[in-house]
Amino acid sequence: QDAKYSDKWVKNVFTQFQRWKLKSVQNINTHLNKKLKTYHGARPRNPTDNYFVNMDNQR
Repeated sequence: QDAKYSDKWVKNVFTQFQRWKLKSVQNINTHLNKKLKTYHGARPRNPTDNYFVNMDNQR
């Protein structure tokens, strides 16, 4: 009985941890995407800049 309980508990903790990890990774990704968007939006628009942006997009 005890062993079963502990096994269930370990599994539960593990799934909770996985969920938390997934969420944190998603949060980091959205944060980075926001930062990138603002960075690209704030750049001055001139021919050379467009050239570099196009190079980024082709990669």
